[in-house]
Parts: sequence; structure tokens; C-alpha cells
Amino acid sequence: MYRKMRYKFLTINDENYIIDQDRRPWLVFFPFAFWMIPHTAFKIDDKDKLEQIKLSKNETKTSYFSALGVGVSLLLANLLKPLMAYLNIQTSVLMNVIILFLFLLLVTFFRFFLSNMNKNSLYNTVKLDHVNTTKLWIRPKSIKYVLAYLFAYFFLLAFLVMSISIFIDTGNMVALICFMISVFSLQIFNIATMPPGNTKVKLPYQEVTKHG
Repeated sequence: MYRKMRYKFLTINDENYIIDQDRRPWLVFFPFAFWMIPHTAFKIDDKDKLEQIKLSKNETKTSYFSALGVGVSLLLANLLKPLMAYLNIQTSVLMNVIILFLFLLLVTFFRFFLSNMNKNSLYNTVKLDHVNTTKLWIRPKSIKYVLAYLFAYFFLLAFLVMSISIFIDTGNMVALICFMISVFSLQIFNIATMPPGNTKVKLPYQEVTKHG
């Protein structure tokens, strides 16, 4: 299995598949549900295209982190700068709530922008709408991984709640930055539901869709 931001690659009985973890956008907000529902697996029969996808792995990863760094820098430089002087003084609870909501929208937009960028990168090589598909259950093999996943998720969630509380009460800029980091981290948590080398795959029923 080869890792990407949005897609995971599976080899089952010498057949190669791609799982789109953002195919259902609501799983970004409820990542645990990923293990509770079947998923569409896209079969890649063309070995040349598969090699192209593998070779583009590092390029895609670099593009993702570059975009992330640029995006965060732009957000901090262009959005926080005009607010610094304003937030240094006492602000109302309502104003702080509005600011948090606006930054929540910005971070969420950025998260889905990166997901769409990753989709476009893959579709330049292979269009998943025109390949054969099947249905799979995806679950981690180890209960230890599930417990670690849950601990990390709820730790981040507690950190997010704390950041919200501090910013609403004080208008503290550090709390706002922690809020942004926490929101983004939670929104990419669904990509960790398929740990490399620790994923169990099961066919729930023999459903295959053929194209072409």
C-alpha cells in the first residue's frame, strides 16, 4: 500500500486498487464512520498508469506540503496582521465567536482545496470514473491502533475545545492559532484510518461495476 493525501493503494491477490478516502466528504468530520461502511475500490489494470501514479507519489506529497506551508503563511500574514491591533484590546464574546467561525470556514476551505488538488493530480494519470470497481470493508488489524487513534483524536478535540474557550474569553492570538491548527489536524484525521501495513480488507458482498 502506497500513501497519498487523499488516496490509498491496495494490492489484493495481485490486483491493484485505489481507495478514495474523501469520496464521501462527510467522513472528514466523522472519521470513525470510515470503518463502519463499505467503500468503493477502483481497480487499476493498466500497469503503466500504475507506475506513473507511484512515480508521482513524492511529487504529490511535496506539492501538498508546499501548498500547506504557503497557505498557512498567507493566512497568518494576510489575515492575522490586520487583526493584531484590534485583538490586542478587549473584544466582545460575540466578536470572538464570529472570528472563530470565519477562521473555521477558511481552514475548512483550505482542507478541501488540498483534497481537490490531490484529485486533479491523480486524474491527470487515470480517471477513476472509467475503471472497474468493487466494494470493500476497510478496518485496522490491531485494536491497539484503534485505541491509539481514539486517544489522539480526542486529545486534539480537547485541545480544540480549550483553544476555543481561551480565545472567546481573552481574544488571545496564540489560542486562535492553536484553534486553526487543531481544526486542520482533525479534518485530515480521516486519512489515518488506513494505516500502512496494518489494514484489514474484506469483501462484504460480490458487487462489481464494470466500465467500458
